[in-house]
Amino acid sequence: MHRVRRRLGLLAPRGWTGAALAVSLFAAAAPGIAAPDLELAWYDPDAIVDTELEAVAGEVAAIFGDLGKRVALARGSGLEAPGAKLLRVIVVKEPVAAWNLGPDVMGVTPRKGGGKSVYLIVPALREVLGGAPEEGEMALALARVLAHEVVHAVAPEHPHAAHGLMGARYQRRLLVKKRFRVDPACAAAFIDGLDAL
Repeated sequence: MHRVRRRLGLLAPRGWTGAALAVSLFAAAAPGIAAPDLELAWYDPDAIVDTELEAVAGEVAAIFGDLGKRVALARGSGLEAPGAKLLRVIVVKEPVAAWNLGPDVMGVTPRKGGGKSVYLIVPALREVLGGAPEEGEMALALARVLAHEVVHAVAPEHPHAAHGLMGARYQRRLLVKKRFRVDPACAAAFIDGLDAL
Protein backbone atom coordinates (compact mmCIF):
# COMPACT_ATOMS: atom_id res chain seq x y z
CA MET A 1 0.00 0.00 0.00
CA HIS A 2 1.20 3.44 -0.76
CA ARG A 3 0.75 6.82 0.84
CA VAL A 4 0.42 9.92 -1.28
CA ARG A 5 0.68 13.05 0.79
CA ARG A 6 1.53 16.61 -0.17
CA ARG A 7 3.96 17.31 -2.98
CA LEU A 8 4.06 17.32 -6.84
CA GLY A 9 5.06 19.22 -10.09
CA LEU A 10 3.61 19.41 -13.86
CA LEU A 11 3.80 18.76 -17.60
CA ALA A 12 1.76 21.02 -19.86
CA PRO A 13 -0.80 19.15 -21.98
CA ARG A 14 0.35 18.58 -25.53
CA GLY A 15 -0.07 16.04 -28.28
CA TRP A 16 -3.59 14.94 -27.35
CA THR A 17 -6.70 16.41 -28.92
CA GLY A 18 -10.29 15.95 -27.85
CA ALA A 19 -10.67 13.45 -30.70
CA ALA A 20 -7.79 11.33 -29.45
CA LEU A 21 -9.13 11.41 -25.90
CA ALA A 22 -12.55 10.36 -27.12
CA VAL A 23 -11.27 6.98 -28.33
CA SER A 24 -13.36 4.47 -26.42
CA LEU A 25 -11.53 2.41 -23.85
CA PHE A 26 -13.62 -0.61 -24.62
CA ALA A 27 -14.01 -0.57 -28.40
CA ALA A 28 -11.57 -0.89 -31.25
CA ALA A 29 -9.71 2.32 -31.97
CA ALA A 30 -10.95 4.35 -34.92
CA PRO A 31 -8.95 3.99 -38.13
CA GLY A 32 -5.83 6.13 -38.01
CA ILE A 33 -5.83 6.45 -34.20
CA ALA A 34 -3.51 4.04 -32.42
CA ALA A 35 -4.86 2.16 -29.43
CA PRO A 36 -3.56 3.49 -26.11
CA ASP A 37 -0.67 1.78 -24.33
CA LEU A 38 -2.73 1.80 -21.13
CA GLU A 39 -6.44 2.37 -20.53
CA LEU A 40 -7.80 3.91 -17.33
CA ALA A 41 -11.48 3.30 -16.53
CA TRP A 42 -12.90 6.04 -14.27
CA TYR A 43 -15.50 5.05 -11.66
CA ASP A 44 -17.05 7.73 -9.45
CA PRO A 45 -20.22 6.02 -8.12
CA ASP A 46 -21.00 8.78 -5.61
CA ALA A 47 -20.35 11.63 -8.10
CA ILE A 48 -17.68 13.08 -5.82
CA VAL A 49 -15.68 14.78 -8.57
CA ASP A 50 -17.38 17.86 -9.99
CA THR A 51 -14.75 18.76 -12.59
CA GLU A 52 -14.72 17.85 -16.28
CA LEU A 53 -13.21 14.41 -16.82
CA GLU A 54 -11.82 15.53 -20.19
CA ALA A 55 -9.52 18.03 -18.42
CA VAL A 56 -8.22 15.28 -16.11
CA ALA A 57 -7.78 12.96 -19.10
CA GLY A 58 -5.84 15.63 -21.01
CA GLU A 59 -3.35 16.17 -18.20
CA VAL A 60 -2.89 12.42 -17.63
CA ALA A 61 -2.31 11.98 -21.38
CA ALA A 62 0.25 14.82 -21.35
CA ILE A 63 2.19 13.43 -18.40
CA PHE A 64 2.57 10.00 -19.94
CA GLY A 65 2.79 11.37 -23.48
CA ASP A 66 6.02 13.10 -22.49
CA LEU A 67 7.30 9.61 -21.66
CA GLY A 68 6.36 8.39 -25.13
CA LYS A 69 3.31 6.40 -23.97
CA ARG A 70 -0.38 6.92 -24.72
CA VAL A 71 -2.52 6.61 -21.62
CA ALA A 72 -6.27 7.15 -22.12
CA LEU A 73 -8.75 7.93 -19.35
CA ALA A 74 -12.50 7.51 -19.89
CA ARG A 75 -15.56 6.67 -17.84
CA GLY A 76 -15.76 3.00 -16.99
CA SER A 77 -18.76 1.00 -18.08
CA GLY A 78 -18.14 -2.39 -16.50
CA LEU A 79 -17.68 -3.79 -20.00
CA GLU A 80 -13.92 -3.48 -20.18
CA ALA A 81 -12.31 -5.74 -22.75
CA PRO A 82 -10.73 -8.87 -21.24
CA GLY A 83 -6.97 -8.87 -21.52
CA ALA A 84 -6.66 -5.12 -22.14
CA LYS A 85 -3.88 -3.20 -20.41
CA LEU A 86 -6.38 -1.61 -18.08
CA LEU A 87 -6.52 -0.04 -14.63
CA ARG A 88 -9.71 0.92 -12.84
CA VAL A 89 -9.68 4.34 -11.17
CA ILE A 90 -12.03 4.32 -8.19
CA VAL A 91 -13.00 7.65 -6.63
CA VAL A 92 -13.83 7.29 -2.93
CA LYS A 93 -15.08 9.52 -0.12
CA GLU A 94 -12.84 7.84 2.43
CA PRO A 95 -10.29 5.05 2.44
CA VAL A 96 -11.07 1.52 3.52
CA ALA A 97 -10.43 1.26 7.27
CA ALA A 98 -8.12 -1.72 6.79
CA TRP A 99 -5.74 0.47 4.79
CA ASN A 100 -4.94 2.36 8.00
CA LEU A 101 -4.11 5.64 6.24
CA GLY A 102 -3.56 9.12 7.59
CA PRO A 103 -6.06 11.92 6.84
CA ASP A 104 -3.87 13.57 4.19
CA VAL A 105 -3.45 10.54 1.92
CA MET A 106 -4.88 11.44 -1.50
CA GLY A 107 -4.31 8.24 -3.47
CA VAL A 108 -3.78 4.55 -2.84
CA THR A 109 -2.53 1.60 -4.86
CA PRO A 110 -3.10 -1.54 -2.79
CA ARG A 111 -0.21 -3.96 -3.05
CA LYS A 112 -2.33 -7.02 -2.26
CA GLY A 113 -5.91 -7.82 -3.10
CA GLY A 114 -6.36 -4.58 -5.06
CA GLY A 115 -6.42 -6.23 -8.46
CA LYS A 116 -5.98 -3.71 -11.21
CA SER A 117 -7.34 -0.72 -9.35
CA VAL A 118 -6.08 2.56 -7.95
CA TYR A 119 -8.04 4.79 -5.60
CA LEU A 120 -8.37 8.57 -5.40
CA ILE A 121 -9.42 10.01 -2.04
CA VAL A 122 -10.89 13.30 -3.19
CA PRO A 123 -11.78 14.90 0.18
CA ALA A 124 -8.10 14.70 1.22
CA LEU A 125 -7.06 16.19 -2.11
CA ARG A 126 -9.53 19.06 -1.66
CA GLU A 127 -8.11 19.72 1.78
CA VAL A 128 -4.58 19.96 0.38
CA LEU A 129 -5.78 22.38 -2.31
CA GLY A 130 -7.56 24.40 0.38
CA GLY A 131 -10.53 26.72 -0.01
CA ALA A 132 -12.06 27.05 -3.46
CA PRO A 133 -9.58 25.94 -6.14
CA GLU A 134 -9.23 28.23 -9.13
CA GLU A 135 -10.57 27.07 -12.50
CA GLY A 136 -8.67 24.03 -13.74
CA GLU A 137 -6.74 23.41 -10.52
CA MET A 138 -8.86 20.47 -9.37
CA ALA A 139 -8.40 18.71 -12.72
CA LEU A 140 -4.63 19.24 -12.60
CA ALA A 141 -4.40 17.97 -9.03
CA LEU A 142 -6.56 14.91 -9.74
CA ALA A 143 -4.53 14.05 -12.83
CA ARG A 144 -1.22 14.33 -11.03
CA VAL A 145 -2.25 12.22 -8.05
CA LEU A 146 -3.74 9.71 -10.50
CA ALA A 147 -0.53 9.60 -12.57
CA HIS A 148 1.45 8.98 -9.37
CA GLU A 149 -0.80 6.04 -8.50
CA VAL A 150 -0.63 4.67 -12.05
CA VAL A 151 3.17 4.53 -11.77
CA HIS A 152 2.80 2.62 -8.48
CA ALA A 153 0.41 0.17 -10.15
CA VAL A 154 2.52 -0.35 -13.27
CA ALA A 155 5.96 -0.26 -11.58
CA PRO A 156 5.29 -1.33 -7.98
CA GLU A 157 8.97 -1.63 -7.09
CA HIS A 158 9.78 1.95 -8.10
CA PRO A 159 10.29 3.99 -4.91
CA HIS A 160 9.17 7.47 -4.03
CA ALA A 161 11.47 10.30 -5.07
CA ALA A 162 12.49 13.54 -3.40
CA HIS A 163 10.63 15.61 -6.02
CA GLY A 164 8.43 15.42 -9.08
CA LEU A 165 5.76 12.90 -9.98
CA MET A 166 6.88 10.29 -7.46
CA GLY A 167 7.40 12.65 -4.54
CA ALA A 168 6.00 11.12 -1.35
CA ARG A 169 4.49 14.32 0.05
CA TYR A 170 2.51 16.93 -1.86
CA GLN A 171 1.84 20.60 -1.26
CA ARG A 172 -0.78 22.69 -3.02
CA ARG A 173 1.71 24.71 -5.07
CA LEU A 174 3.20 21.54 -6.50
CA LEU A 175 -0.21 20.10 -7.41
CA VAL A 176 -1.06 23.10 -9.58
CA LYS A 177 2.27 24.45 -10.88
CA LYS A 178 2.77 24.98 -14.60
CA ARG A 179 5.46 22.35 -15.26
CA PHE A 180 5.48 18.89 -13.82
CA ARG A 181 8.77 17.00 -13.65
CA VAL A 182 9.06 13.27 -14.30
CA ASP A 183 12.57 12.11 -13.51
CA PRO A 184 14.35 9.68 -15.88
CA ALA A 185 14.33 6.80 -13.37
CA CYS A 186 10.55 7.09 -12.96
CA ALA A 187 10.09 7.23 -16.73
CA ALA A 188 12.22 4.11 -17.25
CA ALA A 189 10.44 2.18 -14.48
CA PHE A 190 7.03 3.07 -15.90
CA ILE A 191 7.98 2.10 -19.47
CA ASP A 192 9.53 -1.19 -18.34
CA GLY A 193 6.52 -1.98 -16.14
CA LEU A 194 4.07 -1.16 -18.90
CA ASP A 195 5.93 -3.36 -21.37
CA ALA A 196 5.76 -6.22 -18.84
CA LEU A 197 1.97 -5.95 -18.27
